[in-house]
Amino acid sequence: MGGGLITGAYVNNKLIYGNRLIIRQLVEAIQESDIAKERITQINKEKTDLEQKIKTLAQDIGFFEKEKVLLREKATSDGLATAERLDNFNAQIAGLIQEKALLQDKLTALKQKENVAGGELSRIDKRKTGLEKANLDRMFNWLKIHQNPLTGLVMSFEGDSQIANWAFIYDQSLSAQAYTIFSDYGRARKILISFPKKQKKR
Repeated sequence: MGGGLITGAYVNNKLIYGNRLIIRQLVEAIQESDIAKERITQINKEKTDLEQKIKTLAQDIGFFEKEKVLLREKATSDGLATAERLDNFNAQIAGLIQEKALLQDKLTALKQKENVAGGELSRIDKRKTGLEKANLDRMFNWLKIHQNPLTGLVMSFEGDSQIANWAFIYDQSLSAQAYTIFSDYGRARKILISFPKKQKKR
């Protein structure tokens, strides 16, 4: 019996340590996920701003191209003034085209950043999903270990000798639901059939 108690205590401590480790890793994964989502949101905002600027520049270039056409059509005998205005339009168009090209390069770089951040978020989310499953599995194992084989009830408290054998109805309901979710109907049944039996009332 002493060996069983020692083994039970060892398994219980190992589960508690494992649960704490998984929960810590899960919290870290959630924090990393939040940071990655924030980074993607920021990148998307920058992308939207750049796309709007590029659109505005394209409209400005179109405006100056139309002005050039109109200027040629309205050309008068003052050819020198017309030539100067055309040169001015050409310089403005060239500057806008250069600015647009720079913005396009920035947009391309942002899209690459977005792809990297998206891949990182996907990796973090996969890790988070694995940790969540491992955490649930460990919690389920804890429930299995703490189910009394004689009564079928799961202890409500651990570590308090005054209420060590207490099992509250609410906790039993949650435990039965957990067993059912994990398709362990035999354990759920043990809890449910214990209620018609005479339990010590306090």
